[in-house]
Amino acid sequence: MAENILEGVKVLDMCVAAAGPSCSRMLVDFGAEDIMVEPLEGQSTRYTAPHSFDFKCGGKKGIPCNLKTPEGKELLTKLVKWADVMVCNYREKAMVKLGFSYEELHKINPRLIYAHLYGFGNKGPKKDDPGFDATAWWGRSGLLVDIAQPDSIINIPYATGDFSAGHSLALGICAALYRREKTGEGMKVSTSLMASGIFLNYDAIVETQYGYKLPTSRKRAIRAMLNSYQCGDGEWISINATHHWETSWPCICRTIHREDLIDKYPEHDDTKGEFAPAVIAILDEEFKKYDSDYIVESLLSCGTIAVEKAQHSIDVTKDEQAIENEYVYEWTDREGKKIMHPATPIRFNDGGHQELKYAPMLGEHTIEVMHMLGYTDDQIKDYEDRGIVKAIHGHQEYRYSN
Repeated sequence: MAENILEGVKVLDMCVAAAGPSCSRMLVDFGAEDIMVEPLEGQSTRYTAPHSFDFKCGGKKGIPCNLKTPEGKELLTKLVKWADVMVCNYREKAMVKLGFSYEELHKINPRLIYAHLYGFGNKGPKKDDPGFDATAWWGRSGLLVDIAQPDSIINIPYATGDFSAGHSLALGICAALYRREKTGEGMKVSTSLMASGIFLNYDAIVETQYGYKLPTSRKRAIRAMLNSYQCGDGEWISINATHHWETSWPCICRTIHREDLIDKYPEHDDTKGEFAPAVIAILDEEFKKYDSDYIVESLLSCGTIAVEKAQHSIDVTKDEQAIENEYVYEWTDREGKKIMHPATPIRFNDGGHQELKYAPMLGEHTIEVMHMLGYTDDQIKDYEDRGIVKAIHGHQEYRYSN
């Protein structure tokens, strides 16, 4: 059973797209209460990525509000006073224009943890530029071109960088909450897509300053035994046999029935650096003579080699290891389709995952939130009539197409 570590923590959610919402969604999974303020028409990802929207905004309460009006700003001010944490990934100049800079927010609520997720950071020539996963995380970290094969570029997987940055900001928020327990004071905590990408590309950024050349090819990997190989059934395996050479290398040679190679490369240094391409060429040829299941089973039986068949994304939904650990679990969407859903990766006391709740319908919680803030039914109706908020009255059927 999952534990609600952050139960009682109140989060004001001013996030759009993927990076910011994935951060606040983690806080919800840890037990926090989240009120999400959206544009009147709703976040764009409600329509462009509706299934992903359920993941990023599941369990949150939502209120669509026109923040360009005095009444909308007053409503947001009341939520700032209510909140322990405010998470935002709007551009900073937009928040300043609205009158909600960190300095102003701190005056309204000195205990507030203000968490801002930037594209490129809050300094430098690009501080006001729009930042997206593809540009700020992939494009400016070195990852986009340097992990691809030479003269190529990778096809960016959607939101990978967004989720990475969001998880980093969630860690910062938890640290800031711990500090507030000791000092009573709120603070600003921030990260950026660019910062997250650079941090995850640490080794490459450092090693290239010592002469390591990128991009490179798997045929010229720096270590033959830390590489990927295609087998006879067309599947790829990923292998790390860089330890216990005296045991690992003979096991590999016997698996591919090339015992003659055991004495030819007796030392680990013989298969890395300048010698690696020759060994890779041999293994490329030999591994293609056998199915991947045979190779994986044989190498694992050695006991000193880490090797796995490279899974496709759809394979993860049937992975016994992932299912047993509840890294994926069966979930039913709003339209009744059952899928295997990825879980938040953190566990407390080896407990289970948090069940994903649906994202709020547009205006689903407006009346509840405004009542909580002290607004009357007449005021709510007046705000609706004047286009300041949008609300759902009674039951409304949800469709992913909205």
